[in-house]
Amino acid sequence: MSKIIAVKLASGEEILGKVKSTPGASALSAEDAFSGSVGADYFNPSTGFKLPDIVTLSQVRVLHVQQGPNGQVGLGLMPWTVSNPDADVTINLRDAAMAVLLPAAKLEDAYIQQTSSIQLASSMPKQILNG
Repeated sequence: MSKIIAVKLASGEEILGKVKSTPGASALSAEDAFSGSVGADYFNPSTGFKLPDIVTLSQVRVLHVQQGPNGQVGLGLMPWTVSNPDADVTINLRDAAMAVLLPAAKLEDAYIQQTSSIQLASSMPKQILNG
């Protein structure tokens, strides 16, 4: 399974995406580059995973604040590129990113549900879960 990361860009946007490849991480696989299992060359002490200079993300979504019908504020995910929502995007993290993080579990779950046909058990109605 691909590693899902969150990137806070210098522009202020916060994006989530699946790591597809890390071309700037000479010979590191995408999984190795973000797993914490390869030397200290790309190690980020705050997240515990390696940071290549360049990363290609698939199914990139931008995190945005939205107001619900009852006036409550919540978070939403929308495609980062409207013209091609599922395009692969290559980002130079050294130049464009302020921070690279692992997303919170609930945010990662929402991302998975939006970008795949998988419905996670925690989001299913109770009558389905309890039979």
